[in-house]
Amino acid sequence: MDKRMACTGYSLFLAGIALFLLSPPKAQPVFVPIFTIGGLCLLIIALFLSMKKSR
Repeated sequence: MDKRMACTGYSLFLAGIALFLLSPPKAQPVFVPIFTIGGLCLLIIALFLSMKKSR
């Protein structure tokens, strides 16, 4: 589950960055921070889940 969550978080982070780079910031003011911050949060949660599993 942690691998799937990490892949989802990474994909969301890249989607947020792509939206930021491809469209003007005023066009999508809500989705860019949600995707980038949400993706990073999922990556951090997946990191903690994998650390707990390896112990």
